[in-house]
Amino acid sequence: MHTLIPALAAREGRPWAAFGSMGADLQPQLQAQVLMNLVDHDMDPADAVARPRMAVLPDGVTVAVEADYPGAGEMARTGAHVQLMPARHHSFGHAHALVIDGPNAWRGGADPRSDGSVEYVR
Repeated sequence: MHTLIPALAAREGRPWAAFGSMGADLQPQLQAQVLMNLVDHDMDPADAVARPRMAVLPDGVTVAVEADYPGAGEMARTGAHVQLMPARHHSFGHAHALVIDGPNAWRGGADPRSDGSVEYVR
C-alpha cells in the first residue's frame, strides 16, 4: 500500500513550495529532510529531493544511511546500530518538489530514486 504526504510551505503568507513523499514508515523523516533541504540549505528542488538520506528505522534503534550521505562511512564504522545502504536506494522513499519563484516562474524536482520526471513548459 502506498500513502502520500502532500505539503505546502509559505513565505510571507504566500504559497512558496509544494512537496510530497511516499515511503511507508520513513515518510515523515523524508518529508522533513526535503523541507530542511529547501529551507535550511537553500537547495534547488531537484537537489533537495536527490540529496542522500538517513533515517531511523522502525525498530527505533537502527539508523539506515545511504552510502553517499556525508560521513556515512565513518558512521558505519563507529556505530553498532548503523546500516549502510546503497546510494539512492528505493527503501528511502520517493519525493518530489515544486518551488514558486514568482508569477510564471517555477522550479521542480523529481526524485532519482523513482521513475518520476519534471518537464518545463513555456
